[in-house]
Amino acid sequence: MPELLGQDTPWIETRDENELRLHIFQAQDRRELLVEVPEWQTKVLIKALSGTLRSEFLAFRDSLQQHYSGKPEYWSRLWFEIARLGCVHPKTKQPIFKVEDCATFNNEHDGAIIEMLGRTTQILSHLDASASERAKKNIESIPTFTMAYQLAQRFGCKRVAYLLERVSTADLIKWIVYLETEEEWLREARSDQSEKQI
Repeated sequence: MPELLGQDTPWIETRDENELRLHIFQAQDRRELLVEVPEWQTKVLIKALSGTLRSEFLAFRDSLQQHYSGKPEYWSRLWFEIARLGCVHPKTKQPIFKVEDCATFNNEHDGAIIEMLGRTTQILSHLDASASERAKKNIESIPTFTMAYQLAQRFGCKRVAYLLERVSTADLIKWIVYLETEEEWLREARSDQSEKQI
């Protein structure tokens, strides 16, 4: 299974945008997991959804919420659809289930199995809000972003965008330098206080 995250990731340096593009296209970034289903006496390969399949599922989920929100059909249709998109044959890598199988599965088969396959696909495809969390962490790792929120809080602005519209880039840089200096001074003060207490 391709590892997407980790401290031991071997980062690749490329010469230019063309080489980087080629490298990205060749990357095997769709995670896979071979799942045993004892009730069926077989194994099913679950593969993370591609961009196209992910969009198809999100559109399906939005439509489902509009028509079946709060109804039992919502969950039965949801788990089958995501399992249908993620489950493939271990050798051919082709989809196992068809759209028309939904009623048969939900009426005649163990619902827990369908939900298990759906949840596994959901996790492998980062459809469990983890993709949003990763994006959020990437943004929050930018010093300017963090400083802008600190400034907004200091000035009593409820929206960072409101602050950024009214503060020039030059002033923002000055404030960032000031806040960094202030934070360094506070750390030193706390350290001195701790040493005195010891």
